[in-house]
Amino acid sequence: MDTVMATSLDKEYEYYKSHEAELRLRYFGRCIVIKGSEVIGDYNDKAKAIAEAIAQGNKPGTFLVQFVAPDEDAQIAMFHSRVFVR
Repeated sequence: MDTVMATSLDKEYEYYKSHEAELRLRYFGRCIVIKGSEVIGDYNDKAKAIAEAIAQGNKPGTFLVQFVAPDEDAQIAMFHSRVFVR
């Protein structure tokens, strides 16, 4: 029996969007890691955020790394990948 697992980060993205103003005040200019409805880390750059989230035991595709932009009109790009290259 084949099982298909959906790896959607919609919940994490919705958390970011609904808390964007308060996240901007606390994490402005940082890359935050969101899992579920919780910020589990903040870092200076995306590579460090990904590496640390994985080192903490989180599987790739189960967390969102988001740069906290200066304003809500800043463009946001989502990338889905199973590979991380250092």
